[in-house]
Formats: sequence, structure tokens, C-alpha cells
Amino acid sequence: MRRFFGIIFIAIVIIIIVVLLKCFFTEKGNEELYLYENEHLKKYYGVVIDNNSPPKKIDYNQTEKIADLPWTVLFLWSSNDERPSEAEVLRNSNGYIYSVCQYKKGYIVTTYSAGRMADRHYIVNIPSKKRFVKTIKKGVSIKKLWKIDFKLRVKEFIGNSSVHRFRDGTMAYVHYKKAADGEYHVDEYEFFKDELKLYKNMLRKDYKLISQ
Repeated sequence: MRRFFGIIFIAIVIIIIVVLLKCFFTEKGNEELYLYENEHLKKYYGVVIDNNSPPKKIDYNQTEKIADLPWTVLFLWSSNDERPSEAEVLRNSNGYIYSVCQYKKGYIVTTYSAGRMADRHYIVNIPSKKRFVKTIKKGVSIKKLWKIDFKLRVKEFIGNSSVHRFRDGTMAYVHYKKAADGEYHVDEYEFFKDELKLYKNMLRKDYKLISQ
């Protein structure tokens, strides 16, 4: 009899633990990953918020890396401590802090969270996800993707990886492998949700600007 009640007790404890864990992870899953600031904030870590001025033009050597640094990698990279600077035009879109700068034929959008860079994305055009999905596969040449996401034509992007954002709130991470002839080919790729909701969060006038 004691053994029976012992088994019942253990079963109840296990059920309680499972329920508590489920509640915990459900609650964590519903949290916003981005730490929104005060929507009326006028200054952010010493840099004045400016929602009116057009983006500033910058040179390649004004930023240590033009290549995309996605949220999923950068925010968890604790050694990153890049702060906003006066060289950028800093925006506050309902508490979402980001900057936008013009580089060549596109725009660099940098998102900040808790005072440091959380995401950097270079945009020349917003690529068609339908065409992207239809074209991409292991072994395909990067040159075929040039016709879909024009930023890949910028020499600073010819490297081991690239990040692509689509209008539906999803992203793609692509890793390339250099062939013997020196040309880059898709080695692996992955689609995932844009947790920052960049296009949704940024000011409408900036979204229209990068959509042209």
C-alpha cells in the first residue's frame, strides 16, 4: 500500500513540474525579445533623437563592418559594445531605437537595445521571398541571388554569409563556400522569423525610403 501511495505521490510531483515548466516557457515565449525604450525619449546614451532629418551618407571606413550582423548572433555576442554615435541619424519609433545611414545605393539600418548595437542590416532593395525561395538551393551560385537581393553586388558583401529580410517578417541566413574558380556558392541556408520586426517597427517614411 505504501508503495502504491509512493508511486501516486511521485506521479503528482512530476505532473506539477511539467505544468510549471510549460507555464514558464509559454510565458517566456510570449515576451518581446527587444527591450523597447520610452516612446518620448529625446536622447539615447548621449545621442540626440532625430526623427525628421534625412539619413546621413557614410563611407565604408566609417563603420567597422558593413556586412549584416543579425540579431540572432549579435545580441547574444556579449563582447559587442558598439554604441550609437553622432555620425548616425538616430530614430525613436514608439520606443524602437535605430539609426539609418545612406551607403552607396542602399541604407544601413542599425538597431540598438540597452544602449548597444543589436542588429545591423544593409538594404538596397527588399527582395522578393517568392523568387528567393524558388532560386536558392545548395550549390547555386551567388550570382543568381544578385538578381533578387541587389546588395550582394556590393563588393563588401562578397564573403562567407549574408542575411536577407522579407516583407512578410521573415529572414534568411545564407552561408557560402568558395569554389576552386573563386566563385561563391550556397553551402547552407535557413529561414527564420525576424524577432525584431524591423520593417514593422521602423518609421513609415524610412520604410518607404528603403522600399523605393
